Amino acid sequence: MFNNYEMPPMEDRENLSGELNAAALEAAETDQTALEQQEMDAGAEAPGTPELEAEQREMDEGERLGYSSDYYKHEMEAAVKNGNKIAYENAKNNYAREVAKEQAREMEKKAKSAASKK
Repeated sequence: MFNNYEMPPMEDRENLSGELNAAALEAAETDQTALEQQEMDAGAEAPGTPELEAEQREMDEGERLGYSSDYYKHEMEAAVKNGNKIAYENAKNNYAREVAKEQAREMEKKAKSAASKK
């Protein structure tokens, strides 16, 4: 056993050194992550060029397109034909989600056209 005036055994110093190094690396990673987040936030707030805005609109439109409910209906039929219950369940869930999206889009279009007629 050692007192406050004696140095701890070598093993303890190595463990302490490893822990300090790990803590320093973690702090550096946290600082780097914070800096990267600040850069991303600043980039998101900066006004975009017309080209970037057009590209963003294009990406948004592509996200909305996706597969139609007819595609998933066909997938359900194929799964039944092949006897694949898992594929059927997945297609059924995707079909229901897509039908809901399509109905929501239709309702939104109707609401916009009704609002523009007023």
